[in-house]
Amino acid sequence: MSHLKLQVLLENTSINAALRSSHGLSLLIHDQDQKILFDTGPNINFKYNARKMGESLQDLTAIVISHGHGDHTGGLNYLDLARQPIYAAATVTQPHYLKLASFYKYVGVPQKLLSPLTDHLTTVEELIEIADNLFLVPLGPTDQTTKNLYKQQGNTKTIDDFEHELMLINVTAKGLIVITGCSHHGIVQMATLALSLFPGKAIHYLIGGFHLIGLPYINNLGKPKEDIRMIATTLNQLPINHILSCHCTGSKAFALLKEELGKKLAPIRTGDCLLI
Repeated sequence: MSHLKLQVLLENTSINAALRSSHGLSLLIHDQDQKILFDTGPNINFKYNARKMGESLQDLTAIVISHGHGDHTGGLNYLDLARQPIYAAATVTQPHYLKLASFYKYVGVPQKLLSPLTDHLTTVEELIEIADNLFLVPLGPTDQTTKNLYKQQGNTKTIDDFEHELMLINVTAKGLIVITGCSHHGIVQMATLALSLFPGKAIHYLIGGFHLIGLPYINNLGKPKEDIRMIATTLNQLPINHILSCHCTGSKAFALLKEELGKKLAPIRTGDCLLI
């Protein structure tokens, strides 16, 4: 049986000092003859780490962008975007902002990348299979909004409904491997959707950031403790074998999830390599 190989090219933390960490996420997924880059982090560090880990990014078969925030897309500036298909939701290049008091900080795709990305983008507007048993799921708008994240439509800034988010699902004999970027739609809602799309399959691995941090700068909780504990309880009740969390989950929320999920939950960091 073939295995999916997942390498963490970039995350907020690192397994050793030889690798660079940044607030962001980039995963390299090997599945049979596929080599897929899932997000790029905010800068060149993912590419530096790939070299350190003995990986070339010249032979990618696809790039998948989970959503339109700069901490997942900034690294596109260091890739040849014409070499392989780039998949993202249709609204990935829409302007996005973080509101800090009365100031709106731009946090969307870096503006110098908007034109080159648009030129080479394959938009995902419905469930598609990009390789054997590898699916992309566009998530559309959600009411799981965050009070300080906004999008711009015309001249108006409104609360972001995260219609620019998608997830990747690998269907295996052992179950589903569900990979998310930041889970702005809610990790419970995304896991439940994955299960509904592939009836009879459990989730073997649920992997990604769970967007439970408030502001990364101060590492506070983005939800009340009771809500995070309820998320953990619900995840524990779903047919999920393993949960690997990182990036925007935040260390404080991770600790709360761990109380309920125990050995089912583990962190992943820059430099980790997993055979699933």
